[in-house]
Amino acid sequence: MVPRSTAPPNVVGVDETSLSLSKGIRVDTGIRKGQAVGVDYDPMICKLIVHDDSREKALNKMVTALKDYRIAGVPTNIDFLINCAQHGTFRKPGATNTGFLDDHLEEVLSPEHQSIPEKAIAIASLAVQLVIEGRVGIEDLKMARRKHPTPWNSLSGSWRNSASPRQTLQLTDGTIVDCTSLRDGSYKVQVKPNVGNDEEENMATVFHMTGTLSLDHKMNVVVNGSEKLSLVAALKDMDGTFQVCLWPQSASLNNEGHYFWELAIPNPKFPSSTVKKNDSVTGSGKGTLLAPMPGKISEIRLNIGDSIEEGDILVVMEAMKMEHTVRATASGTVECINCQVGEVVADQAVLATIIDERYLEADADSSSYEEESKAI
Repeated sequence: MVPRSTAPPNVVGVDETSLSLSKGIRVDTGIRKGQAVGVDYDPMICKLIVHDDSREKALNKMVTALKDYRIAGVPTNIDFLINCAQHGTFRKPGATNTGFLDDHLEEVLSPEHQSIPEKAIAIASLAVQLVIEGRVGIEDLKMARRKHPTPWNSLSGSWRNSASPRQTLQLTDGTIVDCTSLRDGSYKVQVKPNVGNDEEENMATVFHMTGTLSLDHKMNVVVNGSEKLSLVAALKDMDGTFQVCLWPQSASLNNEGHYFWELAIPNPKFPSSTVKKNDSVTGSGKGTLLAPMPGKISEIRLNIGDSIEEGDILVVMEAMKMEHTVRATASGTVECINCQVGEVVADQAVLATIIDERYLEADADSSSYEEESKAI
């Protein structure tokens, strides 16, 4: 089990790892909670071995075991392994050979940007609210409020001298989440996806949610007064953004195929913050090309001053014993290159700085206007 290509920013250690072992399942690993995973050694952090009466039974057991993993803090290739184990050719006895990935790689790779259900976004936002309001480990909110009766306490529902407090957060994909903390300790969470359709611009899904989060990461949620869900949740605040990992435990979610969600939720204490994308552009019109994982730079296909187009392959990396391409997420001009061939870089390291072409056009128009003004 090794890091995968969609690493969350600035995460450097293993925060949570758990697997329920049963007969026919063996795990070889040397990592523990809080241990940093560096880039100087083989990226394998864990090995899963399963045994059963037939290949089909063994693969079914492997898929179940992979879905039971709970690792937060470093990205993994668990999705990739599950897709391999469920692939028809891989499951057929005698059909798999060393060319399996050459023939079926696109079929077993997960989409780079997987859609997250609106309910999962709402649950993650609820988890963040419970953390910032100091409600982790509190099972009986009424009892806790009686012990701390002052209205200034965060247990009183993020008290404000106004209507119910409301936090508006914007996620990476443009999704808007409005969280309103109600006086009874529940929350109204409105999720408005960025659909890019004017007709659906005002469409949003509203959830009424209550929930608890224990010190051992167990989360219980009631959605719209009737749907009871249990999850395991791990959160970490990374420079104003919560990295939230959720493992659904309820049969209703598992039956729908959900076993893991990973989201980045802005810290409501900084309501103007927005989760940054890999292709984010600053106010100066400059964006950064980031390493999607720890690895070794094997090829650089750009030079300072080059004009690049969205989708161009700019850097090739070696990681997980495979080659990975880093593509341009926007068109522009290369201003700076921060890596060299043979260098081992960390996850999310800045590989290059790109000046967005839209900024260049706007700057040129501005300069032209200034020249015309001077001439006048």
